[in-house]
Amino acid sequence: MFKEIFESTKVTIYHGDNHNTKEIKPTQMDKGNMQNGPGIYFSEDITVAKLYGKNIVQVEVDPKKFIPSRGPVSKMKLGYYMLKDLWKVDKEAMYYLISDWIEVHEPDDVTIDDVALLFSKMKQNEIRNFLITLSDSFGVEELVKVWMKHYPNKLGTYDKNTGFYSVINTNLKLKENNV
Repeated sequence: MFKEIFESTKVTIYHGDNHNTKEIKPTQMDKGNMQNGPGIYFSEDITVAKLYGKNIVQVEVDPKKFIPSRGPVSKMKLGYYMLKDLWKVDKEAMYYLISDWIEVHEPDDVTIDDVALLFSKMKQNEIRNFLITLSDSFGVEELVKVWMKHYPNKLGTYDKNTGFYSVINTNLKLKENNV
């Protein structure tokens, strides 16, 4: 039994709401508190989930498939590519984001070098703040698309301080909890 405990890498996490959530949808990821970044929030503690609503869903996950939300953006090896893809999607939104960090005059003036410079300036931010910024600038649906492209095997972020898992990966299948 002792060996069994250490070999287990799965935990059950719970989400509670009054919206009858049945699946992970980007349209539901920017509702309410985004303290840990965009996503659908889960807890290992079902009593915490019940505080947020009577409809409880659960899923078994490997915690290693989550990125620490309070870690530095520099740990996101593909963060630059996420920015690059978002720039291709919406040059005007990238202009407004970049202009908060770098002096550029017009959306057409933004270059790939500016995107790289922006990423280098954002590297020391926490991952959760980086994701919130991208969500605010480009919309959560675009953020989810680039997340799924660059981090298809990562389910989202985890905050060890709060114990919340923020699920971003839309492929995760939820189960109703009948407790």
